[in-house]
Amino acid sequence: MEETICLEKLEAAFEKAIILQLKAAQKHARYNPKFVLKLISECGHVGAARQMLAGGATAVNPEFTKLWETGMLKFSVEAMICNPRWQPLFDEEEIDVAQARLSAYGY
Repeated sequence: MEETICLEKLEAAFEKAIILQLKAAQKHARYNPKFVLKLISECGHVGAARQMLAGGATAVNPEFTKLWETGMLKFSVEAMICNPRWQPLFDEEEIDVAQARLSAYGY
């Protein structure tokens, strides 16, 4: 029960952090995160992050590509997933996919 409460608090913090991250990306990379926002509205914040990883390390969305082109992968959802703070929300395979994707793009 206590672990569930901790994960719920972590998930709530992740929800706030991902929105702040998207706003920062909009400002610094000058892109519109409509794909991510659509996924969030459909799947929730953690669900959207998982959905973005579903295609594996080589399946990237246009927004990831835009962040890569502008040198702003630090604002990607994948970078958030690799942050040890958020890793309890994801399984090992999801973290591995995020790391492999970032690595493949030189981050």
